[in-house]
Amino acid sequence: MNPEHNYPIGRLLIRSRNGSLHACTASVINTSNENIGVTAAHCLVDNDRKTLDINSMSFSPGYNDGNEGPLGTVDPEGEGLNLQDYTGGLGWRFDIGNNTPTNVFGYPNSGDLMNCLKNSKQLCEWQGNTQQELENSIAINYIITGFDLGEGTIGGPFIFQYDRNTNLGYVYSVYKAYRNTYNESVASAFDVQTFCGLLLRLS
Repeated sequence: MNPEHNYPIGRLLIRSRNGSLHACTASVINTSNENIGVTAAHCLVDNDRKTLDINSMSFSPGYNDGNEGPLGTVDPEGEGLNLQDYTGGLGWRFDIGNNTPTNVFGYPNSGDLMNCLKNSKQLCEWQGNTQQELENSIAINYIITGFDLGEGTIGGPFIFQYDRNTNLGYVYSVYKAYRNTYNESVASAFDVQTFCGLLLRLS
């Protein structure tokens, strides 16, 4: 692959226990393991909150407009493949403040993203500033006010300092939900201990 261009963002396709398919977004992050990605937790569980079988999922980094990415569809049980060697990996940060310039990517099938087919197959982008939602002076969420990122964008990375030349930056949250009552898209702030604890378990 071209070392100056990376494909860390991809479509995560999930088959539920009833056989239906739905799409989320996932991203490869920079780790010593070189095989770790981030997405929204509820992309990995069914309606009963039971963890889905990993073999019901497939990931295609760089997927766009129905075309598989440079690796095609990645086998979740594959051995010997370090994703990061082929896709690059997003950095990650916990110190993102209020009113932060951000790029969000995903595969929506609904929502307000412009110039986007919204068919769960096209990689689409939002760019703007996010706002912190605080609880006891601690950031618990990042908010995009007056905008619906769309269902398939669930798990899509919120990226700080996104570089179009390398297709990399720092992920600081992932999209989790649209609050219809308030007309806002919400992404949970990464918790340092939880995030690092998961990396330790997976590495």
